[in-house]
Amino acid sequence: MGNRAIITGNVPVEERKNIIHSKQIGIYVHWNGGLDSINSFLCYAKLRGFRNPNSDNYGWARLTQIIANFFEEDFSAYLPKATLAKLPKNYFEEGLSVGVDTLDRIGYPGDNGVYLLGDDWNIASHIDDEGNEFSPEDEQNDHSLCGMLLTIDRKQPALKQMFTGMSERQVYEQLMADEDLQPYLKNIQTKFLDEEDVK
Repeated sequence: MGNRAIITGNVPVEERKNIIHSKQIGIYVHWNGGLDSINSFLCYAKLRGFRNPNSDNYGWARLTQIIANFFEEDFSAYLPKATLAKLPKNYFEEGLSVGVDTLDRIGYPGDNGVYLLGDDWNIASHIDDEGNEFSPEDEQNDHSLCGMLLTIDRKQPALKQMFTGMSERQVYEQLMADEDLQPYLKNIQTKFLDEEDVK
């Protein structure tokens, strides 16, 4: 159960086959492990100006903070009653949606595999537990980037929010107006707006 994935630093191709057995640090997400969500978490970290984890370990702390804040929600509203009945009473209060550890201790990355972080808050590679690249048709791409950025932002402490009072369309316009951001945005393989907001 879940929509799991691991985010970790980039490694050479020859080391990818056994990456889940390595001592490399990673962030495990139990929910929102699809390409669309992971791209959004990384983009939000970039927009906040955080240091990249590949060059500075403070980046791992800030990325974990963004994701953990996002998961400060009771997911019970999204689960069938039969599933809820099997979970411990305080399941959603224990922060079981995100974890940080070495990859060998996290173990199997789940449905969405392992995202290898590039040097500019981008995804350098997306692999399964055996080191094989995900094919584009297997990628989850349901959520829009701007919609996810809004949702992530609303879950952060009020004084740290960047898009207060903005619509998805306004977030899109702000991103498109930033010329320095355009090369980064061209590499994100996800839709930017929800269908009803494109008009």
